[in-house]
Amino acid sequence: MKIIDLEFSVKICIVILIAMLSMYMLNRVGGMSINDSNLQAEKVHGLVEKALMQSFALEGAYPSEGAFEQTMNKYGVFFDRDKFIFHYHAFSSNILPEFRVIAL
Repeated sequence: MKIIDLEFSVKICIVILIAMLSMYMLNRVGGMSINDSNLQAEKVHGLVEKALMQSFALEGAYPSEGAFEQTMNKYGVFFDRDKFIFHYHAFSSNILPEFRVIAL
């Protein structure tokens, strides 16, 4: 009798564990799209900031608003304009420009 009860208990534990893992995975997948777009925006923000720092270090000035696109292309930063709203405002060539990346 004890062997049957032990086997039954193990099977119940396995079923409960599978159910809990399934619920966890469904919960992660459901909230992933919002988190992914925010993470992508943060990643693009970091890449832009790194490109701006490189530009300042190599050229001695941050790019003007008109030269921003060229600078991003020059330093290999490409992103989908349909997925992000981008704000860039350079008020001085020696002060880090104000910029924001917002995921749509």
